[in-house]
Amino acid sequence: MRIVIFTVDDVDFVPKILDPLLDRYKDSIIHIYVSDSFPGPLAIIKNNLFFFIKNYYPFCIRISDLFNFALGIIKNKFGKEHANIYKYLEHKGATATKIESIRTNLFLKELKDLNPDVCVFAPFDKIACPNFLTIPKYGSLNVHLGKLPSYRGGLSAFWILRYGDKEAGASVHKVDTGIDTGELLEEVRLPVNTNSMKILMDETIEKTAPAIIKAVEKLTSDNCNAIDISERESNYYYMPTAKDFSEFYKRGCRLI
Repeated sequence: MRIVIFTVDDVDFVPKILDPLLDRYKDSIIHIYVSDSFPGPLAIIKNNLFFFIKNYYPFCIRISDLFNFALGIIKNKFGKEHANIYKYLEHKGATATKIESIRTNLFLKELKDLNPDVCVFAPFDKIACPNFLTIPKYGSLNVHLGKLPSYRGGLSAFWILRYGDKEAGASVHKVDTGIDTGELLEEVRLPVNTNSMKILMDETIEKTAPAIIKAVEKLTSDNCNAIDISERESNYYYMPTAKDFSEFYKRGCRLI
């Protein structure tokens, strides 16, 4: 089998997601693409400036969370085993290159020449176009760190805590041209036993990694049945407002 992985340059949580996949399919992973435009803090502020001003960012966030966030950045810079995702992938014996767009004709030809059986977004910040979806023999998978379709979008751990959900989860679904809308192949569930968004994310990632392997095996088998989610409530969440942070903190929750 020939597998191509698409991911982002985040050395904090991406290795935790990819480790089991890289170990299980080390002879089948033919290339890894790393997003060259994964937004950093400055890009996020620039792209959401009006929203941030309207919602009093960063003043809607507690000082203790801001301090711990800054401390985490410093620890990541000097305390991580690998300086960036490329060093990590090199250590794992994988070949990786930057990717800016997956929609150009030049890239689509490059991907077609690789002749992949499966593409895996784990995680990835770009939306596939119809021409992309026709290239992998069996299709493409996306790793979403939230329950579907209840927590489509981003920051699922925040929204779980903000709404007091007692159960967190993650999903591995087929990639289509929408956002977290493809057929669901594998999912995990875990009880919420923390008030920390960071800890909940780490716990969710730990449970999610093995599910990716199961989804790859399911996608490439003769029995690729999707999980029926037609009766579930569907929501899309992304950037928290000042009110969301207020409710989050009222529940005794924290970011780190």
